[in-house]
Amino acid sequence: MRNIELCKQYIDEQGKLVLPRQNPETRRLANWLNRQNNRNNVPSDEETMLNDIRKHRDMRRKQEKHEESWNDFFIQIKQYKEDYHTLVISKKDKEHKPLYDWSFRQRRLEKEGSLKPERRDALASIGFRFSKPRYMVVGKERFTKEQNKLWETRFEELVQFKSTYGHCAVLIDDAQHGRLAKWVHQQRVTYTRGQMDDERLKRLSDIGFQWKIR
Repeated sequence: MRNIELCKQYIDEQGKLVLPRQNPETRRLANWLNRQNNRNNVPSDEETMLNDIRKHRDMRRKQEKHEESWNDFFIQIKQYKEDYHTLVISKKDKEHKPLYDWSFRQRRLEKEGSLKPERRDALASIGFRFSKPRYMVVGKERFTKEQNKLWETRFEELVQFKSTYGHCAVLIDDAQHGRLAKWVHQQRVTYTRGQMDDERLKRLSDIGFQWKIR
């Protein structure tokens, strides 16, 4: 009851309930009020008093901090794409685990219909995929031996192509290198869909593969 009375006193003085963290007394009161949200089986009379207090609490700063945190992660994931040429983060990537958790949360919120439209649009604008990429759940044996052998063959052909022509941009209408051109095109399609294997992505990037061409 003492805490309830203190909250009412602040409301009477300020017209709302603002509990700055810098002040030990208001910080203690804020922590107490937050703990009430986690209580189970709260008596109805106490719940009524708490609800009267909560409706006066100034939540703007909390919302601002949440917005700042989201924007910070959005900047991080754009930088991740620039560094690794993908927006798909492996669950095993300990270095980027907070970013993986954030990405997972955005997909869950979008699936629930709870993701803010402006945030969804911002993520979509950088190519973020809201459906979970299939290869993230397939396991170690994603490709057959035959598929791996064919990929390695085409990769070596691409390395030779670059050695000869100085670039990796094999055009789709290049009759002389038709099979290689189709393979190169498929790598870009796989990358655009967010399904490119991390190891293959790195190997192609290391030889200067162009992920986007006119």
